[in-house]
Amino acid sequence: MQVKCFKIALPIGRMYSVEPVSKVVEEQGNTSLNPWKEGDSVPIRSNGTAAETLFMLGGRRSITHWLRQLGPTPTIGNQYGTVYATTMRKKKTFGKDLTMVALSAIENQWNRNDWAVSNALDLQYATVLTTLQRRSKVYTPTQLADLLEQIFNRG
Repeated sequence: MQVKCFKIALPIGRMYSVEPVSKVVEEQGNTSLNPWKEGDSVPIRSNGTAAETLFMLGGRRSITHWLRQLGPTPTIGNQYGTVYATTMRKKKTFGKDLTMVALSAIENQWNRNDWAVSNALDLQYATVLTTLQRRSKVYTPTQLADLLEQIFNRG
């Protein structure tokens, strides 16, 4: 399954419906992170009124495989604050289940519709990180793949 990415600044304090967001990611998303790169990183920031959120849509294995293929760059994260990961799953009667991952500078509120939505996980406290990696709030695609795999295996 092809992975699609989409980055948008969402106004803080609103609740968002998963279904319309997933459609936007599917229709307008890119298959690479290049549109959002600044040097060797993809920043996820918040300015007090809006928070940037990077969405990845695909299958669970497709997302982790895609991230591992990227290797060490571009790094993804928030140099000035926390990165939260929220995973969303939609079970389909026919075909493959969909997974959407939201990486954001804040804990976004989601109207679930017919998606299973996890609580936002502060990646700084993920158990697979070493102490040195916890001090960093910027992650390589490989580190994100390991973190997401751990999250997927929980639920």
